[in-house]
Order: sequence, then C-alpha cells, then structure tokens
Amino acid sequence: MTPNQVWKYGLRAFAYVAVLAVLMLGWQIQRENAKLTRANDVLRSAQAEVLAGANHPVLIRGFCIPLLEHLDLVEDHRVSKAPSTRQLVLVYKASCDSCKRQIPIWENILRDARLTNVETWLVSVGDDGGEAKPLIAALRDRNLDYKLLRTRSAAAFAIATGIGTVPDTIVTAGQDTVEFVAPGFGDKTRLDLILDAIGEAPRPSAHIFPISGAEPLN
Repeated sequence: MTPNQVWKYGLRAFAYVAVLAVLMLGWQIQRENAKLTRANDVLRSAQAEVLAGANHPVLIRGFCIPLLEHLDLVEDHRVSKAPSTRQLVLVYKASCDSCKRQIPIWENILRDARLTNVETWLVSVGDDGGEAKPLIAALRDRNLDYKLLRTRSAAAFAIATGIGTVPDTIVTAGQDTVEFVAPGFGDKTRLDLILDAIGEAPRPSAHIFPISGAEPLN
C-alpha cells in the first residue's frame, strides 16, 4: 500500500469518526432537550397551580383581629352621618419597598366607584403616615371617611394581631370581625375580588389569601 493510499484511508476513517461523533453529539443534545422540555412542563404546571391558588383564599370562621387596641389615632376624617358597615384596613410602612409598589394599586381601589359605605383605615407602622398622602388625596376627592392610624409598637402590634408583614390589605365588619386578609403585595386581580365582595352581604368566615411579596413588619 502506497503512502498516498494510506493517507486516503486515514482521511476516510477520520471522516467516519467525525460523522459518528456529530451523530452522537446530536443524539445527546436531543436527549438533554427532552429532559429540559419535561422539566419546563413540570415548572409551568407548578406555576399555574401557584397562580391559581394565589386568588383562592382559605376560609376561617369567626376570625377576629384586635386592631384599635394597639393603634393611636392621628387623623379622623368623617363625612357621612351613618356609620360604615365595613372597614378597609391598609397596613404599610415607609421603608417598605413592596408598600411603595402597593400604594398606587391601593389608590386605584380607593378611586373605584364600587368602594362605598366603607371607612378606610390607613395604618402606618412606626412613622407619621407620610406615605399615605396619595391615598388620603384619593379619599378626599371622593369625600369618603377615613382614619389615619399609627402603631404604638410594631412588635406589640405584630404579637397581638398576628400581622407580621407589610403591606397588608384587610376588610373587617364591625371593626374586629375579619372578612378578608391579603398579606403582602396584592395585585389588581386579587384586590378586585375583595372590592367586588365589599358590595355584598357580610361574610361569616374570614377569607385568608396566601402571602405574596411581603416584607417583615420590624
């Protein structure tokens, strides 16, 4: 066998090996892609369950929170003569980033025409309530009743009420009887569910939404 033939056979063998290597690599990539596809399907399914559960609250009958016992009244703005049947309680803290994102959504809720016969309680944790200015402006524009309240002690408030995170959106009937609790950042979809329910008859069970995007109270 001449050197030229040896070179040709060697080159042909190298080409076969190269093709085989490419085929093996393609098979391996296809196998890994199938694994990733299955993993992504599982993650998408889990995400869908989480998103669906976010707006399906747990029900607790006879749930109460003693709010006023641990709050100081800063401002009481009352316009209506008849007492409100419900209280919309918005708990926030000046240093809370989630609260800063929540306040514009709260403001839209307060400007919604469905919000009637409700007194809004703006509960500031440990400061003078300056972050509530857009909320107060919305309430005054609609001539709605509100209270500006401040916690005496964030730690004592958390222990007594069980509210350990901010922001929080709460609806009470008769001040202490809780109807809705949405701890953490609440998007418009979640708060719309609460807003729709405000126009209905009072509920005997508290609806507790899963916590989402909350920050510690202290």
